[in-house]
Amino acid sequence: LGGGGLGGLGADDTADSAANLMRGFKKLALTSEGRLALAMGGALQLVTEVSRAHPTASAVVEQALRIVGNVAIDPEREATIVESGCVQLLCAHLSATDPAVLSADAGALANLISNPKVRSIIVANGCIRPICAIISGPMQEKPEVYKHASWLLTSLAVEHESRAHVLASGGLELLVAHCARDSQQFHEEGAWALANLSADVRNALPIVEAGALEVLFRLMGSDSGSVQLQATWVFANLSVVDELKSRIGAQPGFVEILYARLAATSQDSDSHRPLRLQTIRTLANLAVDSANRSRVAVGLGVAVDALIDSSRDEISQATLRLMVNLSYDTLIAATMLRNGGLVRALLEHAASASEAIQQEAVLCLVNLSLDDASESTLVAAGALPPLVAILRGGSPVLQEQAAWALSNITTTNDSKMRVIELGALHTLKGLHRSSTGQMRQASTKIMTSLLAMVTPQSRKVFMPASSSTIRDSNHGRSPLVDSARSSIIRSSPGPSGLSASRLSSAFSAQADD
Repeated sequence: LGGGGLGGLGADDTADSAANLMRGFKKLALTSEGRLALAMGGALQLVTEVSRAHPTASAVVEQALRIVGNVAIDPEREATIVESGCVQLLCAHLSATDPAVLSADAGALANLISNPKVRSIIVANGCIRPICAIISGPMQEKPEVYKHASWLLTSLAVEHESRAHVLASGGLELLVAHCARDSQQFHEEGAWALANLSADVRNALPIVEAGALEVLFRLMGSDSGSVQLQATWVFANLSVVDELKSRIGAQPGFVEILYARLAATSQDSDSHRPLRLQTIRTLANLAVDSANRSRVAVGLGVAVDALIDSSRDEISQATLRLMVNLSYDTLIAATMLRNGGLVRALLEHAASASEAIQQEAVLCLVNLSLDDASESTLVAAGALPPLVAILRGGSPVLQEQAAWALSNITTTNDSKMRVIELGALHTLKGLHRSSTGQMRQASTKIMTSLLAMVTPQSRKVFMPASSSTIRDSNHGRSPLVDSARSSIIRSSPGPSGLSASRLSSAFSAQADD
């Protein structure tokens, strides 16, 4: 390609001459040195011009598209490919009827699809509908064509800027069907796309209406860890939607599969961590629905083990959210209270450096404290010092929850004296004076209980005004208001190995015809 120019061929040469040149270029594109020479020597622009001059010459067009696809193997050549107008050339041939041309075209785009500029050109040229037409039309019977086109649709579906165009073009039903094909690779790709689409709550019901639940339930039994992860990720997102919680939770054997997966994966393995997290998120979301709680509570022991063994804040927070949601059922809460390992774990996390983890742990303790047996259990487990510490230095939300918990587990004189000895009265006095609403109600309740233990003079120091009114309020335990919460929905970054580089050798093994 050096000083002799580009073979002396122009865009208007004969189709035979053009085909010969394209074959020569394709040979060069089989090596990294050749691809560099083609990119740096201006050959890509000539390839574009020549193929446009002979749009009906399949031999010319196919060779040109394969050249682009091979050069695209090297990510550092993508900018040159874009600048040379090659992406527009590829877009123009997505409606080709020749399987060889279409395979070369879709394969080249598949090698480029990770590039944001390429995706933008695809969207701007209205190419998503032709891609969908390939997947749904006669060309789907051509394995190579289908493989490349479905990867294009998958890649476009997981990107935020092109997601809406995929849905508007009928891509959702095709992705669900892609999941159902007899191929582990397709299972993984399709579930990955659905995991990202389901990150937008507006897509949840359309995904279900497209028939995804039945397919995803089957994928949960896959032998592939990557397929399991993506399918579980979809369920973690779909189960955020209230209308779907009971429908998902009622699927026979589904909750059991989740717990089996949790029990079978290692807490210490980085490769298992995403699956464990999405599994716990799904369980926590299902437990928001009171109709699901008895189903989810069956695996309480496995969930408690996950909490006790957790060394990751995100796992701990998700598992604590599960515990909180289960604890809104009073019968389940009573069972939880009898689990010494869980109680110790809750107290440990109540002292966490993470406020989010603290909040979940303390809220669960509040719910457990509503049980009649809670005082003896929680006080014996050492709950009073960490709760008083939160009163002193926690956030307003944590202080309020700690006050409610303390008020529920300080009905005996021994418990009251222990809290007074920990210095809680001075803290509560300050909180009572500076707060309103729920915080004042909670602080009033615990102060009323504690002041019964001190002398009348001391009582005046801590509560000089309206003491009789205060003592008459808030009898009994704090009311339980079911405010179970779902996890935040998230996009899946995709499993390792699922990227555009999967097709990096799509054409490199093809030598001259």
